[in-house]
Amino acid sequence: METAPCMISQTTKNLESLSIQNILPEVPSLQMIELENSTRSKLPRTIKSFVICSKPAEWYRQNPPPGFKPLAFSKIIDIDANVKDPLMCPDIAKDLFENLYWLEVEKRPQRDYMEKVQKHINPQTRAYCIDWLVDAADKLNLFRDTLHLAVNYLDRYLSGNEVNQETLQLVGMTCMMIASKYQEVRQCSIDFDSYIYLTRGMFTRDDFIKMESHILSYLNYDVTTPTAWSFLERFMRAAQAGKKSPSQHLECMASYLVELSLLSHRMLQFLPSMVAASAVFLAQHILFPGEQPWNATLQHYTHYKPSDLRRCVLALNESCYESCSCNLPTIRFKYSQPIYHSVALKGFPVTVPSNFFENF
Repeated sequence: METAPCMISQTTKNLESLSIQNILPEVPSLQMIELENSTRSKLPRTIKSFVICSKPAEWYRQNPPPGFKPLAFSKIIDIDANVKDPLMCPDIAKDLFENLYWLEVEKRPQRDYMEKVQKHINPQTRAYCIDWLVDAADKLNLFRDTLHLAVNYLDRYLSGNEVNQETLQLVGMTCMMIASKYQEVRQCSIDFDSYIYLTRGMFTRDDFIKMESHILSYLNYDVTTPTAWSFLERFMRAAQAGKKSPSQHLECMASYLVELSLLSHRMLQFLPSMVAASAVFLAQHILFPGEQPWNATLQHYTHYKPSDLRRCVLALNESCYESCSCNLPTIRFKYSQPIYHSVALKGFPVTVPSNFFENF
């Protein structure tokens, strides 16, 4: 059961720098009010309580609850402090990502569409299609988030429309075209000839136009949706917080794991934010096996405790093993290049120690 981000009322905005979600149950002077909205209660996340604080933030700094370790306050590093890049939106980043947590629930595809909807394709067919889309995205020089958007559109469309193997290729490439229109600021006009060439002339311009109209109509033209890539950059900043210099190897390894997760149909059972957090967790374990892969800063910004990530991390590790053993070479070859620090040449752990999933 995935766990929702801690939702804190406007009156506790000044407590962001504290690990408030960890100490609230232990502070007797706080009044806990359970969320009773029936619509939100049906979401697959457990929405935590709203909080009303009766004392200023400084009081909680000076009077921690019994048994509480004051070090937990200092462990959380503010990753939005001193950010000068206006594109990072440091002043509203927290609110933006809280909104993404809700959107990812609304825009997720059905987890069992392969069993309930599709009769002519299977998870392996889907994996081959996505592997081909990865290669197409590289040849078109598209952004990596464009690829993730295209896969989201593909899974959402397949959640309600039965297709055969031949049509699947047209659907996949059309989803890539729609994602590139939305995401690629460099692409002022769509070159149909490039997409037709990548399908080896199997489909015409009219085929793409008709399929694009069908897909957009089914999606209700709702193409703004968070993916694992949407969360990964911020989670990586949390993982690198406090380090003297960012690790390019860690960034490439996490990107590699997130991209591999696209191939596995079983990863649809996890929300994109959880997949991104698990990729950071597993990447740190692969590159720094002797160190604890999770910390208070990551827990604060991802809203996931180590125990929350256990199933997803193990499923991601297993999916990576499977992708290496089957005939899906595109992503492995891509991340074997020096530009990505050859992270695909590193082996995956047989297992992840259970003590790494213990909450702190």
